[in-house]
Amino acid sequence: MFARVRYSLQTGVVLALILVASMSDTLHARPLNDIIESGEIRFCVAPIHPSIASAEPPVCRTDCKLSGPVVEEARAFAASLGENMKVKFVTIGWDEQFHDQRGITDRASDSTPRLLENGTCDIYPSHLTITDWRLRMMDIVPLFNSRMMVIVDKGRQEDFKMPADLAGKSTAAEKDTSFHSWIQAQNEGKFSDNPILVELLSSEEVFQSLDDNKIDFVLTDANAAIWSIRHTLNNAAVAFPVGEDEQIGWGVSKSDKALQKTIETYFAEQKSSNTSTYNRIWEDHFGVSLTRFENLLNSLSQLPR
Repeated sequence: MFARVRYSLQTGVVLALILVASMSDTLHARPLNDIIESGEIRFCVAPIHPSIASAEPPVCRTDCKLSGPVVEEARAFAASLGENMKVKFVTIGWDEQFHDQRGITDRASDSTPRLLENGTCDIYPSHLTITDWRLRMMDIVPLFNSRMMVIVDKGRQEDFKMPADLAGKSTAAEKDTSFHSWIQAQNEGKFSDNPILVELLSSEEVFQSLDDNKIDFVLTDANAAIWSIRHTLNNAAVAFPVGEDEQIGWGVSKSDKALQKTIETYFAEQKSSNTSTYNRIWEDHFGVSLTRFENLLNSLSQLPR
């Protein structure tokens, strides 16, 4: 009996050690040195719109085939870390990028998001707009400047001349996007007497609703507006920009300053050359280079906010 108990205890200890060893690589945020030593970098991608990334099959969590500008940007950065660096893509929902240990998004929290904290993700590359509440949770390394754009049906452009025209109109947004946050702020402020009517949908459903004339307008970033009008929204047009100038980039854990600096340096190199990989990626997907896109955005600085 004692031998059996001793055997069971020994077996349990061995199994526990094996389990801990197998999980040790994913129970904490991984600093840059650990990433390089492991030979693998983990990008968690939220394929909510083709201007970010697309997943095949469209609704999948594992064994997804990802494509799109963010995927190509991520692969190019990984290659800069070494020719043998492997890339692991993890498909997640948009809101999951901000989930805490309870699995919820708490905009007042300063806790590192769960997927960054436990090492599932090293980088969130899905073009995150920098906002105050997101910066409490993580650091976001800026890749490009942007501004939110109002997209409407071409036949209704006369109804949308300025931001005040959005009061009382209908729209849709994905939960906890910067567009959702902006609409909430307007409804709590200047539009409180005549709020924007907003429905929470997936980004794909948002754009489809505009195409089907179920909503009056869509709010999206300038790069997504360019992509959508170029590829999918044949009867839509950009009405005007709203909000302040934005910075959009990659989310990383606050604890890894070395990774942040490496990304920052790489982004600067890509934007300094007209023939860089990132400029080519943007030409392919948006019809305009990243450098040219930012120059165009600078021309909007005098328009209404």
